[in-house]
Amino acid sequence: MAKRASQPWGVARFFLALGGMFLLAIFGDLRALTSSNDAIASVSGAVSAAGAALDQSMRRAESFDAWTPSPTAEAKPADIRPAEDAPNALPRLVEQEGQGQAQQDQQGQQGLEGPQPSSKFGFYLHVYADPAAVIHQVRQVRRHFPDSPVYVMSDGGMDFSNLCKQEKCIFTLCPPANDRWHPWPFFRRIYDAALSLNTEFLIMLEPDNTIHGPVKRLPQHDAGGVHVPSRHFRLAEHVEQLAQKRVPGFQWDAESMQAGLCGGAYFRTETVLDAFSDENMMQIDWNLLGESVDKEVFSSDFAMQYALAARGWRVSIWEEVAQMDKDKDQPLAGPRDAAFRHYCSCYPGGKPTYNLKLQPEDEDLFAPAPAEYTVQNSNCQLCYSLDRYVENWGNAKCTNRLPFSYSQKLMDTYHPDLKTKPCDLPFLCKPQQVMPAAVARDSKYGFYLHVYADPAAVIFQVRQLRKHFPGSPIYVMSDGGMDFSPLCEQQGCTFRLCPPANDRWHPWPFFRRLYDAAENLNTEYVIMLEPDNTIHGPIKREPKHDAGGIYVKDRSFGLVDYVEKLAKERVPGFKWTHKAMSAGLAGGAYFRREAILDALSDENMMKLDWNMLGEQATKEIYSSDFAMQYAFAARGWRIEPWEETAQMDKNKDIPLTGPKDASFRHYCSCYPGGKPTYNIKLKKEDEKLVRSGPEKYQQTNSVCQLCYNLSRYTALWGTTNCTNKIPFQYSQLLMERYHPEVLRGKCELPWLCQRSKR
Repeated sequence: MAKRASQPWGVARFFLALGGMFLLAIFGDLRALTSSNDAIASVSGAVSAAGAALDQSMRRAESFDAWTPSPTAEAKPADIRPAEDAPNALPRLVEQEGQGQAQQDQQGQQGLEGPQPSSKFGFYLHVYADPAAVIHQVRQVRRHFPDSPVYVMSDGGMDFSNLCKQEKCIFTLCPPANDRWHPWPFFRRIYDAALSLNTEFLIMLEPDNTIHGPVKRLPQHDAGGVHVPSRHFRLAEHVEQLAQKRVPGFQWDAESMQAGLCGGAYFRTETVLDAFSDENMMQIDWNLLGESVDKEVFSSDFAMQYALAARGWRVSIWEEVAQMDKDKDQPLAGPRDAAFRHYCSCYPGGKPTYNLKLQPEDEDLFAPAPAEYTVQNSNCQLCYSLDRYVENWGNAKCTNRLPFSYSQKLMDTYHPDLKTKPCDLPFLCKPQQVMPAAVARDSKYGFYLHVYADPAAVIFQVRQLRKHFPGSPIYVMSDGGMDFSPLCEQQGCTFRLCPPANDRWHPWPFFRRLYDAAENLNTEYVIMLEPDNTIHGPIKREPKHDAGGIYVKDRSFGLVDYVEKLAKERVPGFKWTHKAMSAGLAGGAYFRREAILDALSDENMMKLDWNMLGEQATKEIYSSDFAMQYAFAARGWRIEPWEETAQMDKNKDIPLTGPKDASFRHYCSCYPGGKPTYNIKLKKEDEKLVRSGPEKYQQTNSVCQLCYNLSRYTALWGTTNCTNKIPFQYSQLLMERYHPEVLRGKCELPWLCQRSKR
């Protein structure tokens, strides 16, 4: 994410104060300053105020760098004007996917008239239809907050782009998701609005809110809303445990729970970009919440409460929003002079904005929703699936990019008919499909299969897992190779086809893909398998550390002091032991999910100086086994050999290392007769379970080593899916050592450089 410009007035005040001091010095008045306490206090106060303004301005600017946004959507509907092209879009820097570099948005300033937008409040209008209400509300915001930017998002409903052209607001038409009941799209949309508005606070409005004047009581916390007396939420201890990782000692108090985060609520932008980010919101076990509480936990108000509390943000009651009930004039909660009002359906005469009549001159300010957005049962609750969302709308625009699947218990509770009747919920499942009954889900182990081709081996491996670990979830990732989605439809696993990256030699995509699998599997441990592993039974010796793998005798790594220094920032006194180094993190290795989400995150893995490691060691440092050792050790996670993985060598029956009764076996190329799974022949009836990958993947696939570049990845594949979003550049020394021809201007490596046109 490009660094956003800080607010100019704070910097101006700072230099104005400094300029005043310099002028006094020039005219010989410094002695007067030293003899006059009042003068000292006056100038000191001016400098302090300027410094505070500058500090606040810089903190705001830095806060946008602290949280890395998920990638922008790969495509936008042709008939919708991108938000950054809206007439009064704030001037901002954004990282455009497909370009790999930040560019200044010049169009946002064209046609901008009047005062510059205020940096204090931005307004996010969550709408669907009700054109008279929406038009009235935008005009009321413009009346009472003339300098504040406005962002209108339609959840698959009417198109208000013409309204925003007239009123100088930003409009986004998202695919329909009934997002009020599905946190994954709801959070992503308010996240995108916060990025676009770029104000200190975001105020969310719905078409039934009314606006009665400017804000008189400024926000004091990270989020706030209407008072809901006596409300409380369950599983507070679970939420507090998550929060205390970021904010030690955090308590989810009663006042926080009594703040209703509906129309009229405010949110600090920094809070939105943290708590509602794709990655952070998925640290919550939403299935656990839904099973332990009820389906209301997925409604937007409740879901936001859990998400904000789980990250330790402070929520409070805000006296600028009032709840109107059965009394036409006196609020049920909140003061009568509140800036915003929220209405119950019991309000006398109905909600005021819904009684407004559309004026004939306003009929051109909106258009009907696209025909394809008219879907049966679109108001369904607990009806979200990323796979179906992408299949329905062609991309992941306006939703979380990380997959989520409802537990079998939730499906049995709220959609029991799907086990016996054809699907009539297109947001959740394919129409006319009968959902297969699932066995009880095991939350202990999930399996990550890193594959490319070898369809007979992959199919055999998935079936062996289903035999020995029937309740464990399976995630299959293909590195630009074959498409195993038909296999996963049959076997109930998750499939992800990533762009080719030869990721075994490039930690940036390799780590991200394992990270995404851990997010999706949501189990205590992730066991990584490759197509040449064989499975011989259930686990008898449970993991005892944060990661473990096959025993590699006498192995050691260099630059231990450097790695331990990094680790001690998180784990004081950490030692990277020889025993840890002897654990081979290849197929058959296990990883604690928490360790993956920490050590392999985009930000944390980039704390390592990968160029220095490559320069002072060898290129093997970038191979997946070696790179993971460094990444986990640099964060202080404990690694040891695991006796459930055996290394097979030249003896057909006796392992070189590891016990004979190990659950998983790993094979050398020297194994008599070749690796067993690679000798399996694809059965004719299984041919339908696999498809060839996209032709563009095959045309540019490569086994090149040290051939990674984020800009080239994005240029080739049009996305940053399946790789680290933070750029990395090989050093001059590494290029001279391994690819000198590139430095001489010869490019035959399309992943690393752009071939010259002939």
